[in-house]
Amino acid sequence: MPSIQQLASFAQTSLGSYAAKLLAGVDNSAAYADPAVGMSRAQANAFDAAFAVLQQSAPSNDGFSAVLLQNRRTGQKVLAIAGTDPRSLIDLLTDFIDIGVVGTVGNMEQYLSLETLLAQLTHAIASAQRWSNEAGFRREALQ
Repeated sequence: MPSIQQLASFAQTSLGSYAAKLLAGVDNSAAYADPAVGMSRAQANAFDAAFAVLQQSAPSNDGFSAVLLQNRRTGQKVLAIAGTDPRSLIDLLTDFIDIGVVGTVGNMEQYLSLETLLAQLTHAIASAQRWSNEAGFRREALQ
């Protein structure tokens, strides 16, 4: 069971998922400090120091936003997914119609965007593992 500290960390990653234009390998603290995200400058700096961006979902018209983060201290990866953005009429309408009226997320554009991102991440992980295994085999063959 996650500790209170882990749950607080996950809550922060969820907040970080609202940031736009995050890039791997750079300082993203300004994006986290954007008023739309809701972090103070100090929180944004601390969050950026604690988590590295590995990949962010592509911008979409359906309101979907997610980011794959890695804890710089533990190496743990977290897929943080933004919830409903109350400032976005499109996001509110999408949720109201698909969940409230239709009663399912099955054909929801945001759900399809999530499936696309998960497929991309799964492919990237499989490719990295395959490359790592091949590189290990080559090293063993050379020794």
